[in-house]
Amino acid sequence: MTITTIQILQCLQGNSLDLSYKKLTEKDVVVICEFLENNQYVKTLNLYENKIGRAGAELLAKNKTLVSLDIGENSIKDEGAQAFEHNNTLKSLKLNGNLLRASTAAALARNKCLLALDIGFNHINDEGAKYLATNKVLQVLDVNFNNLTDNGVEALAKSTSLKTLNIQYNKNYRTYSLKSFPDNPNIRLYSGKWGDGKKWNIPLKWNATDSSDEDTDSSDKDTDSSDKDTDSSDKDTDSSDKDTDSSDEDTDSSDKDTKQSIENATKVDNSS
Repeated sequence: MTITTIQILQCLQGNSLDLSYKKLTEKDVVVICEFLENNQYVKTLNLYENKIGRAGAELLAKNKTLVSLDIGENSIKDEGAQAFEHNNTLKSLKLNGNLLRASTAAALARNKCLLALDIGFNHINDEGAKYLATNKVLQVLDVNFNNLTDNGVEALAKSTSLKTLNIQYNKNYRTYSLKSFPDNPNIRLYSGKWGDGKKWNIPLKWNATDSSDEDTDSSDKDTDSSDKDTDSSDKDTDSSDKDTDSSDEDTDSSDKDTKQSIENATKVDNSS
């Protein structure tokens, strides 16, 4: 039985749709794509660890509204992943654990819109790393568990666009290959080897933006002004309390709208 509109709505939070761990197949993706077409405000879709396969991935690659997509652990293999080469709307794509090889890395390296790519737990090897290093747009890249050696690591160190790079658990590179990174101070590097006794569970920032570094500098400058604003903040407390009642009323209205959406979806499902 394929997923229903009601089930999709129940997994919707704002503009994000989380359908991970649902055992969904390519037949469910057809329904999901139709839902996305009719609800273009949905910008983030998580389908991690389902069973959409190559066909499901190819359908999603045709979508023109999503900005962020996670289809890790879905057995899409090279053919399914390579369908995203020509997608020009996604900014963040997660493909970890899909048995991908260097040919897929080559295809994705030609994508000119992706800012963040997770291709960890695959088999791209040094050849794939070299392809990805040629991309001029990627800012965040995860290539952990891909059997990289010094050749692949050193190629990525020469990237002109990367700001964050995860090369954890590629046990075949030597420590001296990391010395390439001081030559490229723009890259924030996460490295570590399997069995080295260290904890390397560092989350990557997937909302890559050009202004992230600028924001850091401005935050320091804002510290002084924040102290000056403290007095005015105290004065605003009373008006904030008054706004709370209004906010509660808006919440009730929002809940009613959500219930109405589900009721309408129920009628549609029943009529079909």
